[in-house]
Amino acid sequence: MSSDAVVTVGPADPATDVRQPTISVDGVLTLILLLAAAHMLWVLWLGLNQPLLDQHHFRQSQTAITVYWILQGGPWLAYETPVLGHPWAIPFEFPLYQLTVAAVAKMGIPLNAAGRLVSVAFLFATLWPLAMLTRDLKLGRTTFLATAILFLCAPIHVYWARTFMIETTALFFAALWLAAIVRLLVRHDWRWFAVALAAGTAACLSKSTTFPAFGFVGGVAAAALLARAWWRGAPLLRLIPLAAMVLAATLVPLGLGLWWVAYSDRIKEANLIGRGLTSASLAGWNWGNWQQRTSAQLWLATVRLRALPDILGFVVLPGLAVLGACLTSWRRLGYTAMAAIAFLLPFLLFTNLHIVHNYYQVANAIFLVAAIGIAIGAVAEGPTRPIAVVLVAVLATAQLAFFHRAFAPHVVQDFSNDKMLRIAQLARDATRPDEAILVINSDWAATIPYHAERRGLVLPHWTRQPIVSALLADPQKAFGPHPLAGVIVCGEVSAAYGAMQEPLQRLVDGLVPRQSFADCRYLAVPGRT
Repeated sequence: MSSDAVVTVGPADPATDVRQPTISVDGVLTLILLLAAAHMLWVLWLGLNQPLLDQHHFRQSQTAITVYWILQGGPWLAYETPVLGHPWAIPFEFPLYQLTVAAVAKMGIPLNAAGRLVSVAFLFATLWPLAMLTRDLKLGRTTFLATAILFLCAPIHVYWARTFMIETTALFFAALWLAAIVRLLVRHDWRWFAVALAAGTAACLSKSTTFPAFGFVGGVAAAALLARAWWRGAPLLRLIPLAAMVLAATLVPLGLGLWWVAYSDRIKEANLIGRGLTSASLAGWNWGNWQQRTSAQLWLATVRLRALPDILGFVVLPGLAVLGACLTSWRRLGYTAMAAIAFLLPFLLFTNLHIVHNYYQVANAIFLVAAIGIAIGAVAEGPTRPIAVVLVAVLATAQLAFFHRAFAPHVVQDFSNDKMLRIAQLARDATRPDEAILVINSDWAATIPYHAERRGLVLPHWTRQPIVSALLADPQKAFGPHPLAGVIVCGEVSAAYGAMQEPLQRLVDGLVPRQSFADCRYLAVPGRT
């Protein structure tokens, strides 16, 4: 059946033999897509100006405090993330997202809102490379619409796109790189080499862990498309330059990504605590171990019981069963298999990161929804075409229902009496902008310094004992030219500090209590009023 087949709303009128109004399958899917986009914007609006205290506020505030200090005139490349003392720079990803947010905030938009708006904008922008891919691979408009709807309705995308995170920025550029590679090979338009080069570089610099799955798909697609062109008689002199461009558009971004890692490691080395956050120091944390790769913790707790519902909602098994529709087409089966492998690959590469962080699947969820979208496209190729609408509607409804049960409460949660927010506000009111604070019992989260709008040292539990001893001997030394104004501690000093618990508790006990909320206290250093 042709792609413009229609679903009849009413039977033909026997008296006039004129058919009643009809509506196309793609028309219905377009309407559903618009509704999905409207829902995304509604969720964004509900929590647009919320403080950064919902899920993984550790990572959100870490990103946001970087933007805050860029806006205060801080450096762009060796940017400040002032949570581990002086010097304040401990860069991780290249600040592409952060600089974009800073530019938006410069227009007068509140910073929390600016971060969320930019993140959602990149999510919507990802529909462009999705459309390019389905067009160039001749998968049909129905496949694009089905994939786009499931992409925008996936609970993991609806929730994390409206947070202050870099995830959708890296996702957009990685998807654009893949689409540009395919378009270069399909249309032999050399301009797309430049697009692929720029997009790949932006993806690798924005978040290096996002790119490998896309690189895998791009490599397989390039090999298949070049082999098909050669089989059909294309001269090697024409194919070799294409292959060279694909290779360059892959290796150059990877090389620049490695350069940035080396550069950021050198900057971190200047910070005594930041030395524990270099790529070498975090290798085990990032990659995980072989036991994790074969564990129930990964495949059952992380993939089956968390990631799949976060993507497909309440109908995980029926959603996966839809993939069986691809068995009717070898071409679609191949695309679906490649997408499924790309979805699973990051779990095997960055195992521990995916186990610990439920937002990491923002990067690879797109492959699972694409696989299902391709399968629904197969359903739409025959007399079962109207069933495609039913499948999309059921899956999207299950996704949104799961979002509203599992994620939506965080979007509208009242944080006005959150103890971290309140103590941060009290510390801000008690200090000057050029002063700094020491935070104990908060790992190294930027949550309190960000909401206090102050530089800080958030003392991690894993700080080496000599560093803590030096801090206790001369606290001001850890803050450089910024006077240490006070200390924030919630509860008693944690036993996680080990041998340094008692010395830290003595420091706290010797300070002057000034403000408190719940079990959190702001204590002034001697000599301050």
